[in-house]
Amino acid sequence: MVKSFEWLENRVRFIDQSQLPLHESYVETSDYHIIAEAIRTLKLRGAPLIGIAAAYAAALAALSYHGNDVHKLHDVVRVAMSELSSTRPTAVNLFYALQRMRNILSQSSSVQDLQSRLVNEAKTIHSEDQEMCRKIGEHGAVLIPRSATILTHCNTGALATGGEGTAQ
Repeated sequence: MVKSFEWLENRVRFIDQSQLPLHESYVETSDYHIIAEAIRTLKLRGAPLIGIAAAYAAALAALSYHGNDVHKLHDVVRVAMSELSSTRPTAVNLFYALQRMRNILSQSSSVQDLQSRLVNEAKTIHSEDQEMCRKIGEHGAVLIPRSATILTHCNTGALATGGEGTAQ
């Protein structure tokens, strides 16, 4: 399965959905500004994926800091989260993910530990979404006849989530 969004050790790779269906184009970056712009310009779509992308963007902002002052790192991450919050003011998953990342800020007094915790929290948000997608499909499969035709009115597939999609 093609991954619409993936973590590649200190950077992310994602499909530029604004190019679909004519071109399958990928963006690889370690710059949270690029992820924020991708959310803003619909290169990344789907509520779950937007939240996941925002969490990784906050982690990348933290990784971009190379000093030793944990308070300055907090400032760097807060500035990034402020920018990310402005990308989609109605995106519930985005704000949920950013709140989880914000909660991590008070959990460490070391720059390296905090950076690691933020990356791990983004990975956790991503893996939780993958598991939710799997369970939605599992539970829904027993309810929907194989011959059914279903029309969805929102992004529901693998492009919109961290996993297989919410309606697979």
